[in-house]
Amino acid sequence: MRRKGRVDLHLHSVYSSDGQYPPADLVRLARENGLAAAALTDHDDVGGLPEFMDAGASSTVETIPGVELTCDLRERWVHILGYFIDWEAEALTRALEALTEARRRQAVGRLANLRELGIIVDDDKLAKEGRGRPPVGPVIGRVALNDPANDGHPLLEPLRRPPKAAAPYFHFDRDLLSHGTPAYFPVSRMSPREAVDVIRASGGVAVFAHPGDRFHLPEDEAVFAELAAAGMAGIEAYTSYHNGGQSRAFAALARRLGLVATAGSDFHGAAVKPHVWLGDLEHNSYAVVEELKARGEVRAVR
Repeated sequence: MRRKGRVDLHLHSVYSSDGQYPPADLVRLARENGLAAAALTDHDDVGGLPEFMDAGASSTVETIPGVELTCDLRERWVHILGYFIDWEAEALTRALEALTEARRRQAVGRLANLRELGIIVDDDKLAKEGRGRPPVGPVIGRVALNDPANDGHPLLEPLRRPPKAAAPYFHFDRDLLSHGTPAYFPVSRMSPREAVDVIRASGGVAVFAHPGDRFHLPEDEAVFAELAAAGMAGIEAYTSYHNGGQSRAFAALARRLGLVATAGSDFHGAAVKPHVWLGDLEHNSYAVVEELKARGEVRAVR
């Protein structure tokens, strides 16, 4: 019998330093929300996958092992999702070690830059919030914005007012730590093409995450065409990052390039993204999972 139901192919757990829920809790939430399938795609980390897959073994939710690799492309961050990966594959292990070290160096540089700007970030609180992992931008933002010593700082006050106050840690990352912002600190990471190669070498299929976050059509179409030619399987067209027009445009691009238009919320939990809920997406049917599986099966045959 053909499986049916809604899916969410972009979830983060506590193994991402800005995730809120343990992996098994994500499986429970997916079941409670009536999902047929869910993918765990932590930032540059696969440590939560054994727990996630074990929880799925006794659930009605099909659990898909995944990862989200952080890349750089000409002063823009790119996130490449990998699905159905062998998370113990040597190629992936080496890539994750390098990405973790890059994230550590970036965190050190970001903190130095923030302190030069007069923004205090308590090291002990940051270590606790990051759970021992190199802290990503929203985690640094949570510590800084909740420290009374930073009250009234002119760079932080806009984050405390609408509309940014609805997701202040997310906007801290955007406004202070991203390319071209006051505390940006560059590090060298793999290219998107290299990420696609790593995912494929690990038995998985690669998908470009929330492209409308930093890329625009039609001017950036060549970026996606090049990655499609390199073996990328899909584009995350339906995501919390996109409005309706963006979703339609990237879904149409996926069709033109012969790629799968996927659906993922980028759920972290209300602490970081209160506006994003697990499974709250358009066009997120199980057919997407079947299309991705078919891409992996074609690769295996070849």
